[in-house]
Amino acid sequence: QNGAYVHVPKAEFMGYADPTSPTDKNATVVMGSELTGSPALTVFNSTVDDLVIGYSSKTGATLLKKSDCDLFLNKIEHNSFVFHSGALDAATKKTSLPLGTIGIFEQGVATTSELFVMPASVFGGQGYTVEIYQDNDQARAIGLQACMSVHDVPSGRVRDITPVSCMFWYQSVAQLNKKDAKGMVDLPGQVWVVSQGDDETISFQVPLGTAMQFDMIRPALDKKRWIYCIYVDPKGDDAAAAKFIQNFIAGTIGADIIAQYEEQSINQFNEIQQELSQVLTFSSNAKGNAQDSKKIVVPETLLQAAIEGALKVNRGQIQDQALHITGYLLGADVFLPQGIGATSTLYYQLNPSQQTAASVPTSSMINGYTMGITSAPKAMPAPTVYAASK
Repeated sequence: QNGAYVHVPKAEFMGYADPTSPTDKNATVVMGSELTGSPALTVFNSTVDDLVIGYSSKTGATLLKKSDCDLFLNKIEHNSFVFHSGALDAATKKTSLPLGTIGIFEQGVATTSELFVMPASVFGGQGYTVEIYQDNDQARAIGLQACMSVHDVPSGRVRDITPVSCMFWYQSVAQLNKKDAKGMVDLPGQVWVVSQGDDETISFQVPLGTAMQFDMIRPALDKKRWIYCIYVDPKGDDAAAAKFIQNFIAGTIGADIIAQYEEQSINQFNEIQQELSQVLTFSSNAKGNAQDSKKIVVPETLLQAAIEGALKVNRGQIQDQALHITGYLLGADVFLPQGIGATSTLYYQLNPSQQTAASVPTSSMINGYTMGITSAPKAMPAPTVYAASK
């Protein structure tokens, strides 16, 4: 319009049916009350501003509070996409999203009237795109755009906001069989799982012999989100342990250890990529097209390095001089804006400690995904569900 792109309503062809022929092969259009595509919902922020948005399963609202939102994002970057492929609660493993309301919030304000209410029914099996846009000098608007086919999944500046379901099991000696329990001991202190995200904070203690289940939201674009496993022995002072973890999250302790851990993990990624570049060799055929020159074989040493992590941090000690407590970083995992975990649970396991000849207890944290673990390990108890603070 007048030489500029504007948004105007348009009809989209979905199919047709002959009402006189109930068996018409073209009559495949069905209606539904949930979003069931993959991704189910994509939000495109085509404006020049970074925005704060919330999604609530409430319908018909004229005002939306932050506390009403099932999902709240402190930042959806300008000219970027976020998409959701499943349920608001990852633990249910549903592949549908309830129809609800999207709200745009001002930074620091807990209520908004700038809303988009999804329709009462939608085309079943279709993914939907909602665009936040601003045409020329007009006010900012939210509109429902075309349905997405499997060929229309966005690329580039994209963030997956589907909650990732995680399980963490702090295994006790009593949960081992008699043979494996020989020489193993339970640690006397506390084990915590900690992660500071853009939209939520995860922080909880895992009691010995129990499993905890939690959802994790991936980081904003160009960021990484780390989950840490920390051991601390407060000598019976639970309040001091909680304060220690608060200080760790705030960055007043442990910053040097985290910096080492993250730097060495990046170096490890680079080393693996370099080794893989030597493993993956190609040649050209007569037409000049690249083709495999031989069967690709990844060296066992490379696989072992990837599984074990091979991070050599100086004992992982985290000292809090004011509390007179020393903690230990036992392990970590890193998440990117997109990746695995949207449709399967990620399992982490901390084994009992092995008493060494020098009487130094050592424990190993297992990242189940790197070992092909896609279901609950044998003897893992039913988990307790943890809800992150937003």
